[in-house]
Amino acid sequence: MKLEVLISCMHQTDTSIIERSNISSDTLIINQCNKNDYTEFLYKEKYRVRMISTTERGLSRSRNMAIKNATGDICLICDDDAEFVESYKTIIEDAYILNPKADIIAFALIRKNKIFPNKDFRVSYISALKISSVQISFKREDVLNKGVLFDVTMGSGTGNGGGEENKFLYECLKNKLKIYYQPQVIANVGQSESHWFHGYTLKYFIDKGWAFKKINGKFIGLLIGVRFTIVKYPLYKEDINFINALCSIIQGFFQKR
Repeated sequence: MKLEVLISCMHQTDTSIIERSNISSDTLIINQCNKNDYTEFLYKEKYRVRMISTTERGLSRSRNMAIKNATGDICLICDDDAEFVESYKTIIEDAYILNPKADIIAFALIRKNKIFPNKDFRVSYISALKISSVQISFKREDVLNKGVLFDVTMGSGTGNGGGEENKFLYECLKNKLKIYYQPQVIANVGQSESHWFHGYTLKYFIDKGWAFKKINGKFIGLLIGVRFTIVKYPLYKEDINFINALCSIIQGFFQKR
């Protein structure tokens, strides 16, 4: 099975991101910029690297363009601030060989202030909420055959906050795709400035409420929103009080976007 890395980035003037990311596999770069263009070359004389430059905007649109244009049997989602470990290709390919039932496998990362589980498990609707996009690999044909793509109303560039990767995984679960987590580390992810998180503001909680309803539905989404407000209180208590946070979560539930 052939692995292909799918990188979403913006305003790249060359393909040096390949070296910065320590990539040693086929790669498709979606470069959102001010032109439409296509570049292809062999990296290290054996890895096929393609870059599609596009005037489209939005992280979910970038992910979808990558999925539709990918050629790998297994695809790995990536951002422009990830640096892969030397053995990432072998780790990912071996994981699918050892677990042929898996349609999607999420891996661990090295990330500041984030601890990843050290045991493998089958991903459920609850655990899917804790997985970020750069952990996700998938069998391309399995995802395409189910018609699952990223929701273009969510994610960076939409003004609606994040959660697009969780919605993606939920749609995969609804379509009976099997998702697993493996504790092997595949990359070191930096702490680049977020394009959508600007602190624990009222808008942050309004966006969260809207996202919880969109991902989980009205009843379960509301319960998860209330739990989120309670559990995350130590993180936001210096910026906003609990009542305002909870009211903002609820306000998000009634917004149509």
